[in-house]
Amino acid sequence: MRHEHHCVVFDQAPDPVKILAEEGVAVCTDIESLVGRLQVPRVVWIMLAASEPTEQMVNRLGDFLTKGDVIMDGGNSFYGILRSREIGRKGLHYVDCGISGGISGLDRG
Repeated sequence: MRHEHHCVVFDQAPDPVKILAEEGVAVCTDIESLVGRLQVPRVVWIMLAASEPTEQMVNRLGDFLTKGDVIMDGGNSFYGILRSREIGRKGLHYVDCGISGGISGLDRG
């Protein structure tokens, strides 16, 4: 948002996104509405704990995204090659881009 990017967010817990909504971010209550609000080709960046939470989200997104869309995984999950092959069969792109430093890395990362 600082650089005029249009952001649409979803979190299973509604409280973390309340502040973002107050700042003008489009907040969605489910994955289907998130995908529906993004321009094609869509880019969805997920930031979840590695392992099962990430796996579940990638699979859920795969049900709604269409050929040419991109899933970016910032969760340091180390499954990029496997997921890339699976997602690629659906015509989607998978970018494994683990993030170090979390929010403190924003200015010092």
